[in-house]
Amino acid sequence: MLKRARVASEAALDSWRTRLEAATQERAPARISRPSGAWRDGSLVRSEPGGLVVNVPDHDLRSGEDVRLRFEWDGAAVHLAATVARAGVPVPDRGPSGLRLGLIRPLASSDPPRTTTPDRAPAAAPLLALRVSGDRQVSLLAEPVRVIELAPRRVVFEVPRSWTLVFPAQGTLWLRIGEDRASPVEAQGRIHSVASGDALVAYTVELEEVEDRDRHERALAAVAAHLRLW
Repeated sequence: MLKRARVASEAALDSWRTRLEAATQERAPARISRPSGAWRDGSLVRSEPGGLVVNVPDHDLRSGEDVRLRFEWDGAAVHLAATVARAGVPVPDRGPSGLRLGLIRPLASSDPPRTTTPDRAPAAAPLLALRVSGDRQVSLLAEPVRVIELAPRRVVFEVPRSWTLVFPAQGTLWLRIGEDRASPVEAQGRIHSVASGDALVAYTVELEEVEDRDRHERALAAVAAHLRLW
């Protein structure tokens, strides 16, 4: 069952992640803009943990700004939303043209960048949250957190560097995942890696123990559909 869920997840992600990876390997041309600004020409440079490096000559973008990214691959246009995590990254030097983008997610060509559901979502909404001290929950579906990858054994999320909670690499996290907020299942995860930028921190969490595998898979599917990740 878990293997089938993983295959389904990978197949769904192929619609844009695989194209992005292939286009990046070829350093394909790309265009970038603020959500309502003019497009600037650039190129895809390389993938990094939790992010993407692009080369955009003569840009005036700064860390923390939301942007749109557009490129073509395999005969189709791909539209993504992202956030500038760092400026001045090597492309190949540390000049002003290099940008590291994080919080990358699919975007319809006419849509504004998507925001996640606020924590006051109704009980029927899916749940993805950290269980912290005192049995308190911290939602991963509420700003300023953004989930950028979700799979049966992995969750990747990014937060601003100013976020009040900090987790060490190889540390243990407990997550609550539910088709709705009333009946979650718990999963134990390990922080596989932490990637820091000027404005963002990306946590990659490997899920090691699951309370109820079947309910876990159904809950993940509900959360992924809510976030439009699968």
